[in-house]
Amino acid sequence: MSATRVWRLEVPRETPSGNITKREHWSTGHARALLWHTELMVAMSADKGIRDEGPYGRVHIISYRRRKLDKFDNLPFGMKEIIPDNLIKLGLIVDDSDDYCDITCEQVVISNDEKPRTVIEFIQHVPKETGRWKKFAFKS
Repeated sequence: MSATRVWRLEVPRETPSGNITKREHWSTGHARALLWHTELMVAMSADKGIRDEGPYGRVHIISYRRRKLDKFDNLPFGMKEIIPDNLIKLGLIVDDSDDYCDITCEQVVISNDEKPRTVIEFIQHVPKETGRWKKFAFKS
């Protein structure tokens, strides 16, 4: 098995809660998605090789936030419209379904001295033994 290279993009923004995104007007969500798209493009410009090695089979999203979201589904629901959809548009993943990509997320509580941010880790390694991602041939 070859060594797995992990690419990281850091966005200086906290991912929103699902409770916030489900109650807002569609235009507010659209504006937020465009802002995230721009910030992901800026983060990608700092490391040009990330697009060359993609699309990726595993994505891990870490939200560094000052307050932990109380319900388990608030974090993935809040980032659904923002992160996976923009990663597809940028060509970093093919699709956010289980057939193409395994997306996981976690939250880390930070102190008031630290700035909220979101780190997205891209992992190229695709486990052949599981039979997942059959529909897409990855670069070796």
